[in-house]
Amino acid sequence: VPRDTLDTIKARVSLAALLRASGVTLTKHGKNLLAHCPFHEDASPSFDVDDAKGVYVCRSANCGKGGDIFTWATTRKFDTIYFDIWPNICEDDMDDAKRLRKKFRRHLRKGGWIGDWTSH
Repeated sequence: VPRDTLDTIKARVSLAALLRASGVTLTKHGKNLLAHCPFHEDASPSFDVDDAKGVYVCRSANCGKGGDIFTWATTRKFDTIYFDIWPNICEDDMDDAKRLRKKFRRHLRKGGWIGDWTSH
């Protein structure tokens, strides 16, 4: 996938909105957001999200998983369900979001997967 395509997607998709749409309950904590880590049982919230930078990290000593929207998508078995909510999390042009969703669905129907997808 071309770097400019990845940068465009990352700029348009709010990580916090994607996480919420995936079922993660986020609460404001200073300038960041905090949640119970979705990767393990958590007695207290350790999943730190910096939506401005578009990154997350689990601060638990036993976990430490982190990443961005692409890491989340591949870790959580990204599929068409996320593109069903894409227009709701895309911060810019909804028509563009719908166009990308259609292209992505066509790509999956042809046997492709998220790792080899490009919007061009």
